[in-house]
Amino acid sequence: MNEHSASKPINPAAAFALGIFGFFAFAALAFVAYFFFRNGRVSEAATAATQARLEARAAVDEANNNSIHSVTWVDEEKEIVSPTIEAYLPIAADKLLDKKPTPFVAPAQ
Repeated sequence: MNEHSASKPINPAAAFALGIFGFFAFAALAFVAYFFFRNGRVSEAATAATQARLEARAAVDEANNNSIHSVTWVDEEKEIVSPTIEAYLPIAADKLLDKKPTPFVAPAQ
């Protein structure tokens, strides 16, 4: 092995100096980034698009909550209804409990 081998440990003073240099380099970068981005403004178009997305999301959430937490007709002539999620979960749990668990078999490669 030569004297520049990878197994040769780094000088502790050099490691300390590299650590201090790295810390101050990161601090300087953070300082510059703070002053560069501190007066960032959001455009009116982005604000309007965000507001439209939030309103659309609220409408979708309200429709989902109404369909999940209320009984609705699927077919009124045949008297088929869609139950609430609270009424359906025990039924689904009973069906799953009736099934026998099967072991997972990995497919052959």
